[in-house]
Amino acid sequence: MHQITMLGTGLIGMFYTMTLHGRRGRDRVHVVYSPTEDRVKSFAEEWDIPRWTTDMAEAINDPETDVVVVGLPNFVHQDAVIMAAEVGKAVLCTKPLGRNAAEAKAMLDAVEKAG
Repeated sequence: MHQITMLGTGLIGMFYTMTLHGRRGRDRVHVVYSPTEDRVKSFAEEWDIPRWTTDMAEAINDPETDVVVVGLPNFVHQDAVIMAAEVGKAVLCTKPLGRNAAEAKAMLDAVEKAG
């Protein structure tokens, strides 16, 4: 069973959460992040997610989290992926990985360095 932190409460975050909760009963989103408090509280309530935060680092660093799903706008992907890799979390990032090849390469390097 995986404990998942969902970064993002838009269409992508909803799609992944719906799929995980509906099709993969053993894996659960247990922390959700959005920079907008009203949105993240509503999302957590709708999907029965026990913890929510408006602090991305707090969400990623949750000690029970072993997988981070990045469902954020493209311009935030690099920061989120590198932050997750640096603390040893498995990470799934939606496409496009980066806005350009340099961002994608920086994320690849961070993940490979983390092992």
